[in-house]
Amino acid sequence: MKTQLVEHVETVWSSAPDEYNFVTLEVLLDRNPVVVINREKGLDNLEVELFGPTPDGTMVYKLSLDCLINALIDGRKGILESPWTGLPEGESNK
Repeated sequence: MKTQLVEHVETVWSSAPDEYNFVTLEVLLDRNPVVVINREKGLDNLEVELFGPTPDGTMVYKLSLDCLINALIDGRKGILESPWTGLPEGESNK
């Protein structure tokens, strides 16, 4: 899989009347949508939809926003508290 550096990150409000009853908030990376946050289940149960690298552009995952935020916070905490602070032997930080 090829990694692409992102030059521009933005959030935009969107309206997709065929899919949602309320406006959504989209996170765009270089103008490509990667996350859509919706409130179809209420403001206390926001959902996030993640777009993945599927060739036909279909939705890959849908989960609660809180679940994603908690996973990212736990991941950050795990990395910061890891005993492995240096790079593996022979690796460079390029």
